[in-house]
Amino acid sequence: MTNKKKLNSIPLTASLLFFLIFGSCIASAGTETRLIHGERLTSEISFSGNYAFWTESAGNDVHAYDLTTGKRTDISGHAADGQINAHEKTRIKTSTTAFSPSIYNDKIVYADNRNLETNPDVRENDAGNSTVTKPNSINVTPPQAQVADFAAPNNTIVYGFWPSWSYLESYQPDWNTLTHVSYSKWTVNSDGTLTDPANMSNYYVIRNQAHQRGVKVTLCIYSNDPYVMDSVIANHQTDFINNISNSLQMYGADGVNLDLETPTDINSITGTSNVPLFENLMANLHITLKAANPAYHISLDVPWGIKYAATFKNANLTKYTDSVFLMSYDYCNRKTTAPNSPYNSSIRYDAIDSISETSKYFNKSQIILGLPFYGYDYSTDSNQPGANITREQAIFIGTAVNNSQVHGRIWDSDSNTPWYFYKAGDTWHQVWYDDDESLKLKYQYAKSENLGGVGFWALGYERNYSNIWKVFQLDPVADFSASVTSGYTPLSVQFTDLSQHAILRNWNFGDENTSTEQNPLHTYSAAGTYIINLTVSNGNHTASKTATIIVFEENNSSGGTSGSGHRSSSGDSSGSGHSSSSVGGGGGGSPELQSNVQVKELSQAAVINGKSVTFDFPKNVTCVVYVNFDSKKTFGKTTAITEQLKEKSSLVSILPDGEVYRSFNVWVGNGGIATSKNMENPIVCFKVEKSWVKDKDIDKSSITLNRYNDKKWEQFPVSLLGEDNEFLYFTAKTSGFSSFAITGTVKPLPEEIVTKIEIDYPETINNTSSKEPQTEQNEIPSTPGFEIYYGIASLFAVLLYKRK
Repeated sequence: MTNKKKLNSIPLTASLLFFLIFGSCIASAGTETRLIHGERLTSEISFSGNYAFWTESAGNDVHAYDLTTGKRTDISGHAADGQINAHEKTRIKTSTTAFSPSIYNDKIVYADNRNLETNPDVRENDAGNSTVTKPNSINVTPPQAQVADFAAPNNTIVYGFWPSWSYLESYQPDWNTLTHVSYSKWTVNSDGTLTDPANMSNYYVIRNQAHQRGVKVTLCIYSNDPYVMDSVIANHQTDFINNISNSLQMYGADGVNLDLETPTDINSITGTSNVPLFENLMANLHITLKAANPAYHISLDVPWGIKYAATFKNANLTKYTDSVFLMSYDYCNRKTTAPNSPYNSSIRYDAIDSISETSKYFNKSQIILGLPFYGYDYSTDSNQPGANITREQAIFIGTAVNNSQVHGRIWDSDSNTPWYFYKAGDTWHQVWYDDDESLKLKYQYAKSENLGGVGFWALGYERNYSNIWKVFQLDPVADFSASVTSGYTPLSVQFTDLSQHAILRNWNFGDENTSTEQNPLHTYSAAGTYIINLTVSNGNHTASKTATIIVFEENNSSGGTSGSGHRSSSGDSSGSGHSSSSVGGGGGGSPELQSNVQVKELSQAAVINGKSVTFDFPKNVTCVVYVNFDSKKTFGKTTAITEQLKEKSSLVSILPDGEVYRSFNVWVGNGGIATSKNMENPIVCFKVEKSWVKDKDIDKSSITLNRYNDKKWEQFPVSLLGEDNEFLYFTAKTSGFSSFAITGTVKPLPEEIVTKIEIDYPETINNTSSKEPQTEQNEIPSTPGFEIYYGIASLFAVLLYKRK
């Protein structure tokens, strides 16, 4: 019976262990924070900075949630209507039908539609349709130290279509200007299949060249047959979407461009409007592609006269596209001569009108203004604008520019585009085209309206007209890294240029030495704090970035080595020659014996009276994630140093009680800055390896931060901030900054299990009638065989007694 119970307990124990392990795995995956309860959601969430914004689908209330502090703000009333639109540039959309997730840094924001049938938060609207109001949630990954981004990103898109024609095989665009290339074209078939371009070998060459230069490559999906698109939209949506998704993966592309010119208003197969059908197609395409790769870029080509394209303007496509390519060309009616792409005309529809109309249906930040790298050579009955057209022929922009130098360029002041005329035999010709002057006007307008970018049909049409690329050069972004940012003389530093859209560069190392190399190696022979400045240019604009290198005097007792130091980079970037230097609080220093320093990291921040200051250590080379305090004085730009030590600090006499995980120092500025007179509420955020906790069998709740102060150790309780697969993250409010030690207590061993047994002794010698069992005895550790000897001895004693 006992054995059976033991056997039955085995599967019970195994099941319990399984659920404990499985449950802990789920628990460690992240936490959910309820943002909304009992409110009607919209289908999209907007982000601006650290804030998530949403509106209610019924009413005009706007809600904001700070993803950093967890504070929610409600903006009620009609005055709040449309506030989300102010944050379009950083908007990330969700799907109405699938409630798909949006990603914001280390957080996932999504509408939760689980258990809709039993969910009490499902409500009925006036039309009787269910509206999901289950609260949105945030899945928060473990905390990460903030990393300063000193190079302001240039998010302007420069989008070029690359036809698959064989004569472009040797063509090379200005790769420094382009951000996206769309290889054209994959032709749509009526059953949803795609026909590859004829020249696929050139695609792979272009894709590899683009990726080497950081340019994204998309596949241009093309159809100009309304019946084909009617068939796909009505009957083959799933096949069409799957074929696009498979092609992106097969060809290693970064997204898709849909050049569908243009779906009809009424589907010829279903006899119903194409609007809901096309919207459903785009919604499901968005869900499928973003699930496969959230970074896939989805763009849709729309005509300059979008107000005449009911399917594009009436379908709610904003949430399903990253960009819309506004084809701002072919304005001419083909009957009388007119500009191909007018900029701002008083007598005809133009690019500004197209942008204004398209922005009614899409966010301006989504619009890519499409510009022509071609024009038209019209055969006409006179040399005057507005003449009757008898024949037309497309002409490359490079060819038109060259010919205009022969025939005489004329500027049309109404459309702000150039043209010229000539006579071939008895036939007049008018050539209307664009050049760098007219394209620059449209590009500058696109920037002034904060459009998503500009694009061209088509690459290669510019021929040898290289001036065209100067118009669209993106502003350069200066950026670089340094192999070390501190160390002992002589200190050798390898600088690596990480700038974007730069052609020329000039380094100033802060010690009266300069270089124009892209990745120079420089050696500092004297101690000091050096401000390094990199200035880059693309021929039209300049930008700069600075960083600080701290060089210490060589100390033979410190164990420092030449050219060694902290591997990091810090600085500021600017588009106008900005520079910085260490002032006020100074560069900081350390009294620690340097031979005892295992690794160190430096951080700089401005210390200002009445402000909270945080020194982040983003390289994660020490156990310190950041330090923070409220400043009571202004010291300006100040350096903080964290040192992870090999042994206990040379500045302390003994270690604190407990198992020591790490000893480290934190120094802020020069001596005397980090005192109670100058700061309050000092906080240290640190991390502890989970493997140490496990191997040492440490009680996690016993982990403590200890500070050595006034010749004794102070203990400070800690708060568990979060965890990831490798570390536990803690914060502790301390009394200041100096030498620290992280300690923990080993879990106590489990108490020895004592088993009680009952022994039924033989009847007493005097044959008493009492046969009560003896009192329970505690089993004691015994020598093997002791019980046998004891039994034999007892029998022997009985025999001797009977003999007597």
